[in-house]
Amino acid sequence: MKSDSILKMETIKRINHTFCCIFLLLSPACKDKRESQIINVSQEEVAVIHGELMNALNNGDFKSYNVASNYYILKDKWPEFYFYSLIMANKYNCPEAHYHVYSFLTDKVYIDQINMYSGDVITRKMSLYHLLKSFELGHEPSKQMVLDIYKNKKVPKASDIL
Repeated sequence: MKSDSILKMETIKRINHTFCCIFLLLSPACKDKRESQIINVSQEEVAVIHGELMNALNNGDFKSYNVASNYYILKDKWPEFYFYSLIMANKYNCPEAHYHVYSFLTDKVYIDQINMYSGDVITRKMSLYHLLKSFELGHEPSKQMVLDIYKNKKVPKASDIL
C-alpha cells in the first residue's frame, strides 16, 4: 500500500500536468501557431522546433526550451524530449528542465509496452535531486510539491541528495 505522501505527490503531479496542458492550450503562442497553418504544417513545425532546440541547447535559451518542451508535451512526444531536458538541466541549470527530468523519472509510463518506471533507490534520488534543484531555482510548480513532500520538515539542499 502506498504511503500518503507518495499518493499526494502523484496527485499533485497529475494536477500540475493538467494545469500545464490547459495553460499551453490557452496560451496565445499556441493559438498563433494553430491559426497560421500552411500546407506543410508538419515539416514547418519540425523546422521551427528544431531551431528552438538548437537555440536552447547551443545557447542556453530558456524561452526556446519552453517552446520546444510545450511542443513535445502537447504532441505526446515527451519521452523523446528527456535527453534535451537532461542537457538543459545539467548544462544550463534550467529550472523547468530540472522539473521535467523529475517528472520523466517518476512517471509510471510504458513506451512500446516497456515499463519505463524504475523506482530503484538511485533513480529516486536522482529524481528528488532534480525536483529540489528546480525548487531552489524558483520554479513555481516545484515549490508546492517540495513543500507538500517535506511539510513540517527542513527541506534539504539538492546537493545533499546525491
